[in-house]
Amino acid sequence: MSAAMQPGMHTVIENYFQSALHVEESTNIVPDATCAQVCTQLRILGLDAVVQSALTETASHILEHATQQAVTRPDSLQEAVYPALHALLCDELMPALSSLLNARPKEPVSMSPTLYNAWDISVSMMYDDTPVLDEDHESLYLRLEYSLAKMVGRHRLTQLYALVGMFPQSRAAMEDMVMWLTKTDERIELAHSFTQALQTRLLHPDMDTHAILAYYINIVFALRMVDTSGVVLSRVLPPVQHYLRTRHDTIRVIVHALLGDDAEFELLRSELVQMQPENDAPSSAWDMDAEDEQYTRLEHWVDPTWAPRPVDAGPAFRLMRSNDVVGLLAQIFHDRQGFLHALEQHTAQRLVRTVDYDTSRVQHNIAIFKRRLGEQSLHHCDVMLADVATSRVLDTAFHTQENVAAYMHPVVVSRQFWPDLDTRTWTWPTRLAQSLQQFSAFYTRQNPTKCVRWLPHLGTVDVDIELRNNECLSMRVSPLQLAVLEIMTDNETPGVVTAEDLAQALELQHAAMALEALRFWVAQGVLREWPSAGSFELCDNLPVSHA
Repeated sequence: MSAAMQPGMHTVIENYFQSALHVEESTNIVPDATCAQVCTQLRILGLDAVVQSALTETASHILEHATQQAVTRPDSLQEAVYPALHALLCDELMPALSSLLNARPKEPVSMSPTLYNAWDISVSMMYDDTPVLDEDHESLYLRLEYSLAKMVGRHRLTQLYALVGMFPQSRAAMEDMVMWLTKTDERIELAHSFTQALQTRLLHPDMDTHAILAYYINIVFALRMVDTSGVVLSRVLPPVQHYLRTRHDTIRVIVHALLGDDAEFELLRSELVQMQPENDAPSSAWDMDAEDEQYTRLEHWVDPTWAPRPVDAGPAFRLMRSNDVVGLLAQIFHDRQGFLHALEQHTAQRLVRTVDYDTSRVQHNIAIFKRRLGEQSLHHCDVMLADVATSRVLDTAFHTQENVAAYMHPVVVSRQFWPDLDTRTWTWPTRLAQSLQQFSAFYTRQNPTKCVRWLPHLGTVDVDIELRNNECLSMRVSPLQLAVLEIMTDNETPGVVTAEDLAQALELQHAAMALEALRFWVAQGVLREWPSAGSFELCDNLPVSHA
């Protein structure tokens, strides 16, 4: 009968079941009595294979439609969709399919010779009042469950770039990816598709290094959750590491991420504090290349949990086995000295901006890196911290004297141990110059063999600006910004000045430096700019600054 049917009849039967089971609604999947009898009569005609194929395709369409609706909801990137879809399969779809496949004729089929010779009656549809168990359809359930996992995984794969970018907010949705790999083990497809997405959307010049590094960290955390074996990570991460090596500012951005205050790297900084180097890992990321990839060390012979390298693992699989996220960051570079130099640069920048000589956070971070990189690696950082501590003592002694600038708290640095700092200089305004001369004389009395060289581009100044309307502005500015404001408020200064005028008064190398400081005060509402003449003047509320 099946062979004699026209090809279009198979589609007709499938369309009938799709209509009866409400494919487009994915709800009310309850076949009526007529549908059950149609299914029964088709099977009596010997079309068991046609019926089972049509029902399987119909069930797949229902699951596909339900999956499409689930993953396109606004909150689908933050919630798992597989549990609800699996419940649909188990609680509604399978009972409906079982009721159709278990349907029997209302009366026994006549076995008269005439009928028997006329029709090839399916043995499975002979009248039998023996109850049919649900286990008879276990193979159908397993096929549909596998298909559902493939559907969810395929849709989630198209969203993976966004899911990784939202991690950890997308942790629940990533559970769908975990389930997909558990059911199908399609790790290579995941790695290949995600790598292509990274090449297209992340690894290009339009993305700044900060954004790439933030996404790099999300990749590590997210893919370790999806694939605990590390195979996917070993294939996805190396191209990103290779691209970051080509960026000239990658080391600086990494150090700022580890030691700065950027909220995007808060998860990384918590990992830096909590995670310790693993005992079975090389002492540092730069020593890993020297390790033997063949697992010939003695501990592998006696470890009962040892497993061979997966056949689908990438070339960097062994390096990805470590749970140390900070170590994976360090693996980006082959240059240990470059990383240490960037660390010293960042430490110096934080220390010159320190307030009240508080270095507790810097000391804490340096102690963490010492455990990873060795005590001697950060000797220069130790000297910098000691310089700040010595400066605190000098500052206390300086302010015990009478008639000294109470607002000045200098940091004295050791030139040979600090990294290269901005040594450009300019002429200080009178009040600031007098304060600096007071400290220089005091320091020379304390250390007769040494002298002070001021670096005016570094440091900060806390300033209160009183306006004529009794309004007060309090802010932290650079010494150059304060110097510009003092000149603008000087009674001898003309009402309107230009950047060139200030550059000449302060003996600046470039007028652009004065222009930047002037526009800072314009943004604060203290100065007003005349674009046509390129000049500046005080606003109506004349400020008087107190540093």
